[in-house]
Amino acid sequence: MRAMKMLTVGAMLVAGAASAQDEAAGSSVSGSRLSVGAGAGFTAVGNNPGAASGLTPRASLEFLLADDLALVAGAFGNLGVSWDETDDSSLGGGLGANVGLRKFFSGTGPTRLSVHGLLNTGFRDSEGADSTINFGVSGGFAVDRQLIEALTLRAGVEVVNLGYSRSAGNKRIGLDLFIAPSLELRLAF
Repeated sequence: MRAMKMLTVGAMLVAGAASAQDEAAGSSVSGSRLSVGAGAGFTAVGNNPGAASGLTPRASLEFLLADDLALVAGAFGNLGVSWDETDDSSLGGGLGANVGLRKFFSGTGPTRLSVHGLLNTGFRDSEGADSTINFGVSGGFAVDRQLIEALTLRAGVEVVNLGYSRSAGNKRIGLDLFIAPSLELRLAF
C-alpha cells in the first residue's frame, strides 16, 4: 500500500513538473473569474492532522481577485482507518472548512503552476478515541491543466500544516510536514 502511495505521489510530481514546462500562451480559462471544484486526495507520507490516513473528498470555490491571485473557500471531509502499536484498527472521519489565497505563477496559458495558503478548521472522530478539534494554517502547490473550455484538471499537493488541536484535555501545537496529493476537476463560470 505504501509503495502504491509513493508511486502516485511520484507520478503526480513528475507530471506536474512536465506540465509546468508548457508555454504560457493563450488566455485564462474562458476569461472567468469564478470557479468551483471537487475532487479527492489522501495523505501519502507523514502526519496530516486534518486528514489522517484515508480518503479526503474536497470541494472549493475560487474567485480571481487579479489575474494571478484567487480567494479560496472550501470544505473537506475525511474517512480512514488507523492502526495502533498492537495492530488494532479503528474507523475515523471528520469534516472541515478552509479559506485562503492561491497565487498563480505561470501566466494564463493552458497549464498554470500555483501555491496556496489556507486557514483551516475542522473536527475528527474515531472509534475508541476522543473527538479532536483542529485549527491551523496549511500550504501546498498545484498544477492546473485546461482540458476543454471552462474545465480544468488540478493536481495538487499539501505539504505543511502549522496548527493547534484539542481533545478531552489534550492540547497540541505543532508543525507537521507531509505529502498529501489530490486531484480535482474545476469548472469556470
